Amino acid sequence: MTIAGWTNKIIRVGYVVKELVLAWMPWRPRYRVLAGDHPGGRQGLERWFRRTGHEIAFGKFDDATVGRYDVLVPLVIEDVRRLVACRGAAARNLLPVSSGVVVDLCDDKLAFWHFARERGFGEYTPRMAGEGEWPCVLKARRGFGGVGTWFAGSREEEVLLREGVVGAGEWFRQAVVPGAVEYATHVLFLGGRVVRSLTFEYDMGASGKVKGKDGPVRQRMMRSRHDEVFERILSAMGYEGLCCIDYKVEGGVPKVMEINPRIGSSLLPYFFSYLRSLSREGAARGRAGGVGSAGDAAGAGGDG
Repeated sequence: MTIAGWTNKIIRVGYVVKELVLAWMPWRPRYRVLAGDHPGGRQGLERWFRRTGHEIAFGKFDDATVGRYDVLVPLVIEDVRRLVACRGAAARNLLPVSSGVVVDLCDDKLAFWHFARERGFGEYTPRMAGEGEWPCVLKARRGFGGVGTWFAGSREEEVLLREGVVGAGEWFRQAVVPGAVEYATHVLFLGGRVVRSLTFEYDMGASGKVKGKDGPVRQRMMRSRHDEVFERILSAMGYEGLCCIDYKVEGGVPKVMEINPRIGSSLLPYFFSYLRSLSREGAARGRAGGVGSAGDAAGAGGDG
């Protein structure tokens, strides 16, 4: 293992040990947590959760179930939509979920791009690729984990992609943000501010790789450097709850590629540490700011 690899391992172990100690402080409340039942997510969440004193279960979100738990953790977009549908029964939930309009805005990458541009955040998104510009990124309006994203290095490659894997669905062309490094910042956003965040850096080895489809050559945990920018964007959206922001950095400026309205996979083993940032008061502030005003904010700027 390289020096960088050992350093990253020490940082991760140190983070886990510190957070486990804090989780067992006698004044910390113990929560009942329900997460979506998906094999990959279950394995990641259980890694340290069982050592925290909290109780975790896995299942579907419905009116008969959600009211029995303190914290509800959707793992995929379908979980998020189920939770939005049974919001009334989930009044006990300490982890707010945004309105359906805001969830739709996050799920539609092209609508989010237009929203960001119209609200004055254009510098924080990749620009659209010009006609005849290669390389470029072909991106489906909806998709996650790299699904629906393709790199086209030439006109011929784009033609092959469009005739083959891209298909006839809704997609758009974006310019390539230079560089091989991507980031995922996991933000807990409550009451209009970033309450907690943690960032993972992915060195993909070369430009043109797609995180989620292509594995990184290196990955490291790091402090978040762009919380102020993310706070302004999420506030404009009326966002509330947990999200995963995927982006690259160009000239020191984050270029947001998508905002996932759910927990991100790299946070799963460390999610237990976010529980100490939740409270009844914070959840109440989140519900007050995230319902109604969230939908109005997103609806005013979205371009579906």
